[in-house]
Order: sequence, then structure tokens, then C-alpha cells
Amino acid sequence: MKISTQTQKWLKILHLLSVSFWIGGAVSIAILHLLRSETYALEGMLAGIDAASRIIDLVVVIIGGAVFTSLTGLFYSLFTPWGFVRHKWIIVKWATTIFCILFGTFYLGPWEQNMADLSLTLGNKAFVTPEYQWLRVRHLAFGSIQVFILMLLVLVSVLKPWRKKVSEK
Repeated sequence: MKISTQTQKWLKILHLLSVSFWIGGAVSIAILHLLRSETYALEGMLAGIDAASRIIDLVVVIIGGAVFTSLTGLFYSLFTPWGFVRHKWIIVKWATTIFCILFGTFYLGPWEQNMADLSLTLGNKAFVTPEYQWLRVRHLAFGSIQVFILMLLVLVSVLKPWRKKVSEK
């Protein structure tokens, strides 16, 4: 079953908005990381920044953006001629999207939660602990890499490299 051109346009709008939420949330968390080093001396700020990061991630933006990006991509693959494996660039997008979701779920999210737990328990003193710094550096580094990868996926979506069908050589 294929969808109409008008429905496909709405699906594209939802897909683009979802990707925007996901990338925007990730950039917001990176900006909050930068605020940690500047504002941690103010009592309660570190826990507030960590709590804000968790809210952006879990409640509002990133998980919702990632889920809706995947769902709209799934609908695109099922109900339009693009398919799942018809083009190499779509395969790359699917594989990379799944990787980003899994990496965020099993690494970035837990690191972020551990930072929030430490700052809630220790207050601003958490910032100078080796554990917090280990988490902070890794979360910022790998989170930034993930933002870059997501932006590359936008480029892949627009430029559609490797356009030949997988079956053609």
C-alpha cells in the first residue's frame, strides 16, 4: 500500500520536525555542558543544569525526536517507493539511526543520569570529583560526535549519495 503525494508531504514535514527536535535537543545539552564549567560555583546550579539535561533528554526532546524520526522513517520505507534497502543511502541512514539510538540509550543516557545523581547528592562538589569529570568529558565528547553524525544524516537525506540501487552494480 502506497500513500498519496499529499500524505507523503505531511510525513516529510513530521520527519523533518522530528529530526530537528532530536538535533536541537542534543545541541541544547551540549550548550548546558559548557555552562557547567562556568556556573558550577553557584550553589544548586550544577544540579539544576543536570536536571535540565535530563528533562531535555527524557521528557521533552531527544527521545521523542528519536522515536518519531524512526517512526516516520519506518512509514516512509513502508508506504513510499523509497523502501528499506532500495538505495544504499537509505541503508546507511537506517543503520546509523539505529546505532545512534542504541548508543544514546546505553551510554549517553546512563552517563547523564549518573551526573545528575552525583550533583543531586553532592551538590556543586560533584563537579570536582573524578567520577563526575570522567562522565562529563565522555558525555560531551561522544554527545558532540553524535550531533555531528546526525547532521551528516541530514546531508545524506538531501544529497542522496550512492543513488544506485543496491541490486545494480
